[in-house]
Amino acid sequence: MSIHVVIFTCPKYKHHLPAVIRGLELIEDTISGITIIGPEPVEVANCVNLLDHDLWNLIVPKHKHQRLWDNYWYRQQIFKLYLDQFIITECDNILIVDGDVIITAPIRFMEKDHTNFYTIPLFKDDQIAFYKCIRELTGLKRNIPFSFIAEVMIFNKTILKELRNYVETHTGHTFVEAIDTALGEELSHLKNLEGMWLSEYELYGTFVFATHRDMVNKLIEPNSNQAQKQVYGIEVRGWEGLNAEDLYSLICKKATNVFQSVRLK
Repeated sequence: MSIHVVIFTCPKYKHHLPAVIRGLELIEDTISGITIIGPEPVEVANCVNLLDHDLWNLIVPKHKHQRLWDNYWYRQQIFKLYLDQFIITECDNILIVDGDVIITAPIRFMEKDHTNFYTIPLFKDDQIAFYKCIRELTGLKRNIPFSFIAEVMIFNKTILKELRNYVETHTGHTFVEAIDTALGEELSHLKNLEGMWLSEYELYGTFVFATHRDMVNKLIEPNSNQAQKQVYGIEVRGWEGLNAEDLYSLICKKATNVFQSVRLK
């Protein structure tokens, strides 16, 4: 079964975009196409480039919810949750790859019509704010003993629509209004774990396991030796001066196959 890949990038990570794309060669699924989304144009062969401001105008007419637009972290999460609206492809399944994540080992996301979900250890202090937000938006509780923030996840276009409708029914607001309301002051103060943070991966994963568990082929549990720093980021000093090929080689050596992807700090 084929998948469509969407890479989210920004000026800070533009340098190693070629290495990110090189990592896609390790995906064992058939890739039907690649779309790159970011705030400024990029030119990469055989890839479609979409710009933030164009997409925002499709999702939020008249440029409402300025707070969400101004916060790039939340803005790109909202884009991911609306991918079915502007990714033109016959594929039902879209793989999200952030521009600072490089796949370092062979990985498969689809088997027949079912999805493989990858997870990482659950670090409770980091999850409090995420799951408070999920409960506010959906009323759902955490339903697996791991975290979905594994940097790699398939989003199904039909389920994305269902998720937005579910949130709108539960909250009585439009999807973006519901997110804006739930986050409250946390849009400008992200250090308070007593507040609420949005995680598109936790929100989508929790919804899928609550409503479409039959569509999940495997839940890939984290390796017991996985360290948080190896999942969330591997420090590679001086990577800014490396070309794409040398950067990719260095990352693969640093990763030591602890996980299928790494995030650059």
